[in-house]
Amino acid sequence: MDHNAPNNNARLVKMMELLPDGGTPEDLPKELRPTSGFKNTYCRLWWNRPSTTITRNLSTPSSSRCIHPKAPRSLTTREGARIQCFPDSYQFYGSRSDRNLQIGNAVPTFLSNATAGAILSSFKQEYAKNYGQIFKAKEKRNNVKNSLLKYAV
Repeated sequence: MDHNAPNNNARLVKMMELLPDGGTPEDLPKELRPTSGFKNTYCRLWWNRPSTTITRNLSTPSSSRCIHPKAPRSLTTREGARIQCFPDSYQFYGSRSDRNLQIGNAVPTFLSNATAGAILSSFKQEYAKNYGQIFKAKEKRNNVKNSLLKYAV
């Protein structure tokens, strides 16, 4: 159920057929170019490049770069999930719109893992730096205390 694209009208299908890899409406004949929209709308993904940000509108060609890199259609829910690193066995619930919202709101797991690793590394460095300063301060106090005791005897 998650791997079917919505049906589009013949004009939109023709536009998508003519878009090259990574193409934009600027690559289309003037009579087929959309008359409105942002520069990243009605754009095809690249086959051999990382995807752009996936949003909840991943199955709507007029919303960001979400046209399949090879086929004349928008992305399916399952393709959006794969881009976001969900395993194929992951089960989404609700309507297509609900499932696409779950995918569009997600942070790719590879990015989450890399971010968590960077944060942990930073915490470890800060801890080592601060703990080292605390340890040196305790050592200095002990040296002062020992020297005072030495002279007190």
